[in-house]
This record gives sequence, structure tokens and C-alpha cells, in this order.
Amino acid sequence: MSQSSTPTTRLLVEAQQQASQIIAEARKLKQVRLKQCKEEAEREVARYKDSREKQFQQKRNDTTTGSSDSSVTLQYQKQKAINDINISAESAKPQVLKKIIDLVTNVDTSISEGQMTHIQRKLEDGQPAQPAEEQTKAPRKSKEDSSRRRKLDDDDEPEDDFMNI
Repeated sequence: MSQSSTPTTRLLVEAQQQASQIIAEARKLKQVRLKQCKEEAEREVARYKDSREKQFQQKRNDTTTGSSDSSVTLQYQKQKAINDINISAESAKPQVLKKIIDLVTNVDTSISEGQMTHIQRKLEDGQPAQPAEEQTKAPRKSKEDSSRRRKLDDDDEPEDDFMNI
């Protein structure tokens, strides 16, 4: 029995060794395949990253170029507006000067009816006819008034009782 079981056992051991070798090869193939997949995924990620970087650079260049174009356009528009204002000022200059000279040399000295009535009332009352703005001013105080006021201020004692506590 031992002899008959020996060839069977040997067959089983050989089968087990072959199975172990097949499993080891399968694991090696699996490792190789995983390594290939990882490298392929890294290449795919790198391609995607490069394409996104190119898109970003393109947009950045478009934006930068666009902003410099708009800057040039704004500069041109500003200069055009300044030139238009200068031309307009130069063309209106003679008319403005004429108007200023006319206003300075042709002063209206006529008196309105209300002003005339006011002057007549003052003359009837025996008061000198002063312009309305001088009448509203307070009379000037003499030096005596101000020195008298200063003397009174110096003689005054403090009225704060809480200071004497």
C-alpha cells in the first residue's frame, strides 16, 4: 500500500508544485501588468496635464494680448479726447475773450427801482445812504472798549465752586 500510495503521492506533489509554479507565474504576470497599467496611467496623466497647461498658457496669452490691445485703445481714445478738448478750447478762445472784455468794460451802473426807493427813504430820514451790506455790519469797537473789557475780564474771579473744594 505504501508503494501504491507513493506514486499517487508523488503525482500529487508534482501537481502541487506545478500549481505553485503556475500561481507564481500568474503573480509575476499580474505584477508586470500592474506595472504596465501604472506607467500607462502616468503617461495619460502627463498628457492631460500638458494639454491643460497648454490651454492655460493660451488663455493667459490671449488675455494678456487682449489687455494690451485694450490698453492701447484706451490710450488712443484718451489722447483723442484731449486733442478734441484742446481744439474746442482754441476755437472758442476769441469768443470767450471778447465776452470777458465786454463784461469788464461795460459795467451796468443803473439802479433798480427798489434800490432807488431805499436811497430816498434814507435821505428823507437824514441818514447817509449806505449800501445794504454795510448797514448789516456791526459797528467797530474803539480801543477804549476793548481795553475796558480786558480789565473787567482780569478782575473777574472764577465762579466755579467745585474748584475750591
